[in-house]
Amino acid sequence: VATVKSITSQGAPMKIACGGDNVELSVRDIDHDQQQQLQVGQIICAPHKPLHFIQEFKAKVLTLSAKIPLFAGQNIVVFSLGSGKPAFIHRLVRQIDRKTGETTREKPRCIPRMSAAEIVIRTHDPVCIYPFRDNPALGRISIRRANETVAYGIIESVVQKLS
Repeated sequence: VATVKSITSQGAPMKIACGGDNVELSVRDIDHDQQQQLQVGQIICAPHKPLHFIQEFKAKVLTLSAKIPLFAGQNIVVFSLGSGKPAFIHRLVRQIDRKTGETTREKPRCIPRMSAAEIVIRTHDPVCIYPFRDNPALGRISIRRANETVAYGIIESVVQKLS
């Protein structure tokens, strides 16, 4: 637990910051061990309302013009709020028509480029993300593979909560 002394955004002082705001903090009452753990891209919360960590979630994604389609078992990097975490595609739930939102195929073998789909992603380490309907700032993701952005989307639901 630490005390926030000041909040600035793009050099201008702020009295409060809301979820999704990109800010710089000045903190006090923090011991040396905690200071070593602070990193750019981390998320803070009030002690009485802690954020939950998860490792598995369902996302609705739009694939881009990548040469290789998305397959279950593929290693990827999931980016949320500029922070990337290693993960893999655990399951392809369904392929969706981009225009109508209707299911075109249940349990597809792959998701080709320029398609919409619902997939389950499992991260190697716990991450702090929420369904888009609950917190839009923490509910958006982009997916990269081999230094190329292959898809982007929103979190539909959390499959497994850790804390």
